[in-house]
Formats: sequence, C-alpha cells, structure tokens
Amino acid sequence: MLEKLGINAVYLPLPCHPDQIAQGMQGFRALGFVGANVTIPFKEPMVKLVDELTPIARFMGSVNTLFWRDGKLWGTTTDPYGALKNLAEHGIDTRDRKIALLGNGGAARALAFALLSAPALPECGPPRSVTLFGRNPEKLQELAQQLRAAGLGNSPSLDVDVFENFTVRSKEFDLLINGTSVGMAPGVDEIPVSPDSLHPGLAVYDIVYNPEETRLLREAKLCGCKIIPGIGMLIHQGALSFSHWFPGQEVQVDVMREALERFRARIS
Repeated sequence: MLEKLGINAVYLPLPCHPDQIAQGMQGFRALGFVGANVTIPFKEPMVKLVDELTPIARFMGSVNTLFWRDGKLWGTTTDPYGALKNLAEHGIDTRDRKIALLGNGGAARALAFALLSAPALPECGPPRSVTLFGRNPEKLQELAQQLRAAGLGNSPSLDVDVFENFTVRSKEFDLLINGTSVGMAPGVDEIPVSPDSLHPGLAVYDIVYNPEETRLLREAKLCGCKIIPGIGMLIHQGALSFSHWFPGQEVQVDVMREALERFRARIS
C-alpha cells in the first residue's frame, strides 16, 4: 500500500520485552513514528501510555492502533469496525437486522460496542436488536450492564441469553455473528451452534479466518444461508488503521487483499 501510494514510509515489526513497553513508547514518541499497530501482550498496558482514547478503546481497556491527532497520541481499536466493513463489502447492512452475537470475550465485547453505537459506520445502519449468547449467564449480564453504563443498549435494544437457547430462538434472527474462537485451527471440526439451528434467510458471519471457511460456514452454506468469511475483517481493520495514520489518503483495500493473499501463499 505504501509503495502503491508513493508514501515514503515503512511498516516494521518492533519487538519489545513486556517489562520495557513504557521505555519503548518513550522511544516511539522521540523518534516521531507516524503510528503503530499493537498486539498481545501490549494491548491493555498501552491504555496508560497514550494521551487520549477513543470511546471503544476506553470501554475495551485495550488498544490495537496508535495514531497522532493535534499533537496528541491516540489509541483505538479497529477490529470491530473492520468486521462491519467486511459485512458491508458483502452486501450485509446491519440496518434493522436482528443480530445474534456469539461470545462475551474480547472480540464479542468490541463487536457489541460497535453494533450498539449506531451508526458505527456510514455503511452500517443501526440494527433492530442485538442478542448476546454465551456460556456464563453472570458474565453475560455483567457485559450487558457495562454496555448500558456506557449509554448503549436502549436503541437498538440489547438482550442476553445462553448458548443452549440459540437453537430454539434461531428463527428470531436474520444475522448470526460468531465472535468466539470456536472453529479456529487446530479445532477445525468444532462449531459454536448446532447445525440444526441454521436456516435459509440467516446470514452467517464468522470472524475466525483460519481456516477461511470454518465448519460453521460450511454447514451454513449447506442450509442455504449467505456466508461471510472473516478474512476480510483482517484486511479492513488494517485499512482503518492506515486511514488513521495517513488521513486523506485513498485506502486501496484490493491492494491490501492481494498482499495478504501473496503472504498466505508463501507460508502455506
């Protein structure tokens, strides 16, 4: 992307010992880096090392992207918005949808925040409802309380339920999002919901991208569902990071997709 746009910059991995991340950030500031992506185990510690946080980063207590605005170092997370961009790319508008979101871990929390912050993106209107499904009722209620405390969950409406009840409720929904890691390699034969709960008219999106077509997506395709693989989320979250670093520059998603495909071909 940088070469394609003629931007004089490089994107480099910079390893840092977890105990030295504060010193590393001093160097980041002193050397005038344009921005950065942040990965585990630095996402949570980074919250205390930036000047400002976007609302979703503040809610999540984690950061995956650093960028500068008006002389201040900001932290945000682009993953959930990458997922929404991915849905829009496949013709899925969240507007007026009844959405079942599986999971209450970090990815699902971020997706819930983005979906309930309607409209999270110009391409994605407010859903009619979001129902979180998880294993632990207490943790689900805790997440729902945190979302409501952040001013979310009234419009669109927010509900919670346990995984076991998805099968009997599945026909209430027209979009299912797997926000768990179930089905990720090496557990490729695992599936987060019963195949019997899938039905035509249900769009199924899986944020897992390794393998690209999970068992959930294979079963959904057999049932006549529209399926959306999660590899696009990886591309679009990177594109959103890029737009923070170089505001006003055209983000060429196809160039990023081609680069990712070439990389995956080399390591496969």
